[in-house]
Amino acid sequence: MSEQTKAGERIERPLLADVLDPQDLDREIAAEKVTRRAHPTLPLSIYSYSRACQYEQY
Repeated sequence: MSEQTKAGERIERPLLADVLDPQDLDREIAAEKVTRRAHPTLPLSIYSYSRACQYEQY
């Protein structure tokens, strides 16, 4: 959960799994409520609500 900088100080950065159950996220992706894209230059995933989820009426 933490990362060390060049200056040796620690920066606390939560991981997605620290705030969200990965199985829940996988279910929402499978249900097409969340989309996952790869960052164009960094080894990161970008998650967002799908259009269907944003405009779905409850």
